[in-house]
Amino acid sequence: MALKRPKVEKDPRWKIETRARMKPEDFTLGVKYTAAWLREWHPRWVNKNERRIAEVLGKGYIYVTRDEVTAPDPLLIAGDKTSTNYIIHGDLILMKCPKQDYDQRQMDNVRYSFEQIQDSYDNLEDQVERGSQGKVKVKQKLTIKSGKGKSDD
Repeated sequence: MALKRPKVEKDPRWKIETRARMKPEDFTLGVKYTAAWLREWHPRWVNKNERRIAEVLGKGYIYVTRDEVTAPDPLLIAGDKTSTNYIIHGDLILMKCPKQDYDQRQMDNVRYSFEQIQDSYDNLEDQVERGSQGKVKVKQKLTIKSGKGKSDD
């Protein structure tokens, strides 16, 4: 005999509308990048907050100008940056970072995460051996391998 399915109440309209607003947006905001430009640069919309701008400038990001990409007219609102020709949308400003630097930073983050996992695993292994006086052994060993990237030859 099949179990009776519980009745699931529908979400109220305000909850559905809120959920729809929380979905990821198209962060290109209509800006068109060429394939060659994207191979060389990593674009990112950054909040115009002075601290945030200082943080991303320290990571190697620079401002994108109107001459580099095609942007729809509403995004060319210059705000307080009229003399510099930046692409601004509300409180966001378009910046770019060399693709190699961005990819290297991403790999460093992954490597750091794996090192943290390895440390946790080693600590767990030590605790198991101490707690069981060597009666229980952890059979698997976590290893980190670096992969080869594509060369641009």
